[in-house]
Amino acid sequence: MIDLIILPGEDQLDDVDLLSYPLLAHELGHYLLLRDDSSLRNAFSPCLAKRVRSLKLASMADKGAARTKAQAIINELESLWTPSADHSNWAHELAIDLVALWTCGPAYLACFEDTVEHQQPYHITQDHPPYAVRLEALVHCARKLGFDEYCNGLEKLRANWAKSQTDGGKNNRFLALADRQIIDACSRAALELCEALRLSKCTPSTLATITRSTLATITRSDGIFGELGVPLLLYAWHMFQHKDERAFQGWQRATVSWLARGKVMPLSR
Repeated sequence: MIDLIILPGEDQLDDVDLLSYPLLAHELGHYLLLRDDSSLRNAFSPCLAKRVRSLKLASMADKGAARTKAQAIINELESLWTPSADHSNWAHELAIDLVALWTCGPAYLACFEDTVEHQQPYHITQDHPPYAVRLEALVHCARKLGFDEYCNGLEKLRANWAKSQTDGGKNNRFLALADRQIIDACSRAALELCEALRLSKCTPSTLATITRSTLATITRSDGIFGELGVPLLLYAWHMFQHKDERAFQGWQRATVSWLARGKVMPLSR
């Protein structure tokens, strides 16, 4: 089996956008959980079943059409949140968002914000939770991981969504399906999954290392960062915070070209 991840843009170095690469962590999370999602299922499925039973008991007092409507919502909630082998459910998508947060920290928060800023936040599909649900989980877990100061953009976006009249707002169906107890249970299970799989964890101290002068040992004098992987993505995110658009693009172009020649596709001698 050959797994492919298709990136937007042309097949040329100038089309590389390091700020969007944290999305790779999300997509790679799918491949990881396709191989072993037992930790997620074992931690989350009992919590979901317990919440569903509670909602069914609460709806037993309803009569007629009200009871039928309540049961339909509960059935839909169970269908959307139950982990499935093909990952077409809210639990897997939410957990994989948090895998990307765990590994890439605020670089993923910024990438997610850019991706969803102009999207409809309350749209319901089987495959993905609404962006508003994903944002809630990301902010909650980012604060648990010590990234409070990097949540401001998402907090502002959430406030803008709440005030917006163009997206239809939060209706009763959305509010029922975006059950806070289930979101929290899935978030806990996702963080436990990261621990169980021993994934590399981005922490505030990781970010401090990125900014310290000790990085001179792996950074060229012209500012080019000489490492691949998550450290490069975090460094790109850090550089974007401290450079204007033109300066950042120049740095990114030079860095990607240097890495391509020296590490990704070195010239034969």
